[in-house]
Amino acid sequence: MIRNAFPHARTGMERWAWTGLTLLMFGCAHVPTQTGAMQRAGMEISADALHVQVVELGRRFSGTIETAADEILAGTEDPQIRYDALLWKAYAIPLVQEAALRTDPVLAAGDLWAFSIQQRAFFASGAGGDAFGPSHGVALAAAERMEREALHFMHANAPGDTLRTRTIERMDAWAAAHPFQSLRFTRESAAAEFEELLGLSGGSLGATVGDMNRTVAGMYDRLGYMNESMLKQVRWNTALMVADATESPTIRPTLSATNRALERLGTLAETTPGLLDSMGAAAIITLREERMAAIEALSAERTAVMKGVSEERLAVIAAVRDERLAILAAADAVAARAIEQTERAARRLMWLGAALIALLAIGAWVLVLSARRLWRVAGGAAAA
Repeated sequence: MIRNAFPHARTGMERWAWTGLTLLMFGCAHVPTQTGAMQRAGMEISADALHVQVVELGRRFSGTIETAADEILAGTEDPQIRYDALLWKAYAIPLVQEAALRTDPVLAAGDLWAFSIQQRAFFASGAGGDAFGPSHGVALAAAERMEREALHFMHANAPGDTLRTRTIERMDAWAAAHPFQSLRFTRESAAAEFEELLGLSGGSLGATVGDMNRTVAGMYDRLGYMNESMLKQVRWNTALMVADATESPTIRPTLSATNRALERLGTLAETTPGLLDSMGAAAIITLREERMAAIEALSAERTAVMKGVSEERLAVIAAVRDERLAILAAADAVAARAIEQTERAARRLMWLGAALIALLAIGAWVLVLSARRLWRVAGGAAAA
């Protein structure tokens, strides 16, 4: 059945997988019940029991953040405050899960403790000192309660004076050196340095094999814990993505958070295919509806633009026609005046020509009379 479940596995990989499983099964009797860090810390509780308690602590942390964020959302209508509350739980809860699900429960508990210190410092005196406006006290109270729970958890499970004042000071100093800069919580894990912060050192192969065995045994607990908030995380990140797309100049940070949530969802793909299919169908339907809405909006806008262009074109044509008619009317008036002036000038020229002809005729008549008189005078003189 294992071969059929993984049809693409190579023969060599199958052989190593069977060998590892056989060694794990036969080695269970020799696997220590505590991790190396637990043994070095002198704890008496078993690793499995501590793992269960750490996961429950992570669940309480997740619930505290979600409850506080929902209280802030219910108490305000301010879009920015509502957006920030959604941002807080969408980014903080995955970090809580990541810390609580570390293989070594001691390191997981320490990472949760460090996270609670960072979060409290962020809301108390850090970059989030004015987050959520009038509802800031809700977030700060939740962060302080989480830090108290984490410290109480460490005191309850650490023997003797493991958590000395110096250790708490080192944890506070580490958190101060790694502060949160915004509600999009990004952080370095304290797990790698937690053994040093506790004053522990060293390791063993048995502890590593024990970690592997506990990882296999606690797989269902881990999947169950992640599945509790997976759909919520997808919904929160989808809401953030829509808000970023409509209000924010950048969408990249929220898309990254959505991708991380979807990657965690991929770990459940083999056990919950029906869930993934339904989510995929819902996403396709949502995208189709959004696309249709966008197309309708574009069509309506295009119709309005074309209508405005047509109206402006008709107005321009009417204005040009009126202007042309006015120009033609002005030209006709100018031509009429020119014709009238020409006619008057022609009449004046005709009268002037007639007068000139009359004068010439009179002059000619006078010359004729003068010539006849001279001729008569000249003829009389000759006869005498």
